Amino acid sequence: MKVIESESNEAKLLEEKRKEMNNLIGLNNISIQGWITLLINDWCKEHIKTLHKEYPHTEWLAICKVEPQWNWIFLMTDMVFPWQKGVGWEVETTKEWMEWFTRELINRGENTSQWNCILHSHHSMGCFWSSTDDNARLSLNDWRQVEWAVVTAYDNEWNIHYKGCINFYKPYNIEIDVNVVDLECEWIVDKYNEYLKKVGESEKIIYNFLLKTNKEHIDSITKKPSYSWILDYLWIDISEELNENYDSLKEKIWNPELVDYMKQLEDKAREMAISEVNTGGVYSDMLAEYGAYCTWSDNLLTQLENNRKQTFEKTYTSSINNPSLYSQTALPLNRDFEDEYNYDDYEFTSNKYSESYIRSMFWIPLAQPMKVGDESEWQVWSEECWDYIYVEEWANDYWD
Repeated sequence: MKVIESESNEAKLLEEKRKEMNNLIGLNNISIQGWITLLINDWCKEHIKTLHKEYPHTEWLAICKVEPQWNWIFLMTDMVFPWQKGVGWEVETTKEWMEWFTRELINRGENTSQWNCILHSHHSMGCFWSSTDDNARLSLNDWRQVEWAVVTAYDNEWNIHYKGCINFYKPYNIEIDVNVVDLECEWIVDKYNEYLKKVGESEKIIYNFLLKTNKEHIDSITKKPSYSWILDYLWIDISEELNENYDSLKEKIWNPELVDYMKQLEDKAREMAISEVNTGGVYSDMLAEYGAYCTWSDNLLTQLENNRKQTFEKTYTSSINNPSLYSQTALPLNRDFEDEYNYDDYEFTSNKYSESYIRSMFWIPLAQPMKVGDESEWQVWSEECWDYIYVEEWANDYWD
């Protein structure tokens, strides 16, 4: 028994020494010959794009599955969204996430060693490693031996960008930058849009054909209105012009029997067009895959929404859509930036953060003047001091 306890104590001591060593080493980013590539498969790529559009101003975090393909090449194939909460401009996982994540993978029969990639969003702020990101990658040095990290953001044209690295924690901290790219392939959504376009074109042709072949029945159920009061009022016979006008508008004028029949023709045209375009089942496999992707993506969106714990909500008009507008609603109450964050860990300088990022971070309206100080630090005009002050001081004054 004493031998077992001695071995256990020795293992704990070695682990503590290893952690102490790695804390001294830091991230230890090294350059290598060659380029490690992490490919994003088509499902993940499309879902990441959807996430940016669903949460255009909010950071989110996902745990992703990475599978080795061949030398230097790896592929992201799946993702889940653990319990997480938004804190200011950051996102953190909660204490419950590991238990939930482990249970989720066990239920799915997954190899947990392949779920070793942390993906998080910088929404429209650009792809870079913040000090928070650096600390997060260091903190992953627990039971793990290797962990991927990827940050994603979108630009003004909704192009998706990535920045990534891989961290090894044994025998000591080693970080290597990786190239993160979308897998180049004919994506299922493109095929589906091509299919919809062909169906739409065929549907118009078939519908016009059905209108012509069923004209006699359409005329029989078309109840033309009486224009007598109009003719009496004008004292002029314009019956022919009015009838012609009605014929051009009859599909838009409410007539229950006619509306029902036209809907039947539309449905029939759609059904015939789908059958025509998919003759021989040329699109059957694509439609099955697209349906599977939609189910997977929708379930992940629901999972993220259910697992998000927001400490406060913020909404504003995106500068991407309209750079001249900025509004704030649902402001947090009794928020003290100084108590919650240690600003000694941050340097809000122009070489690290853009003006738009600082405004988004501290919710500074566009009408509020800003400038860069002598030491490149961002400053905001204060009506109380009647001078420019540091952004963190302005934020504390604002919330007070």
